Amino acid sequence: MSQRAIVKNTAQKNKKQQEKRTTNTLKEIYYNHLLFIQIFLFISFFSVFFLFFLFPSFSQMSRDLDVSDPALAQAWKEVTDQKSQDNWVLFEIQQGSPPKLVVAGQGSGGYEELRSKFDQTKIQFGGLRVIGKDNRETLEALRNKYVFFTFIGDKVSVLQRAKVSVQRSYAEKIFNGYAIRLDISGGDLDTAFSKNTIGKELLRCGGAHKPSHYVFGPNDEILVNDLS
Repeated sequence: MSQRAIVKNTAQKNKKQQEKRTTNTLKEIYYNHLLFIQIFLFISFFSVFFLFFLFPSFSQMSRDLDVSDPALAQAWKEVTDQKSQDNWVLFEIQQGSPPKLVVAGQGSGGYEELRSKFDQTKIQFGGLRVIGKDNRETLEALRNKYVFFTFIGDKVSVLQRAKVSVQRSYAEKIFNGYAIRLDISGGDLDTAFSKNTIGKELLRCGGAHKPSHYVFGPNDEILVNDLS
């Protein structure tokens, strides 16, 4: 065999060996990446399982508020029904997985009765019917106005407070037709949910014509001109 042929064969062998090494290297990289992906998926799955099943509070925090109870919509319907005596309703969150919104109370005693039902240990959502009364000589015009509110008690934990903005968006859908929304903290109850505050907010969104009185319940009304 000539020297030229020997050199050619050697070059071909070296090329094949190089291609083989490259192929083996690529296979090794591929299998290493595949192993990495499998390990990553396993750790991810285990982490989700660990957080959601071994730490129920984390699982609960990430889930929606259950507002499927038909009693919720029915209670609000009764408050907005002009033939009904009920003028307030109060819902509260029942902790669970997921947390559930339930009816905590409703009644016909108006503002004062509703206010007595607030619980400083809970997050509550509710609605109040206020009547705008306009006395004009021998005529009396009555217009129902509805207040939707969120109440966060002083003793509610920081973790529960962090969920309120999301949970409120679910509860709010039940209270269709409200005129104003109020967000109340337990310590600010005397100012944030006073008749004066409610009256001024109703005036602010009520247009040019204002009533002469706001009626907050049986034998409970205030003069609009007395609002400060």
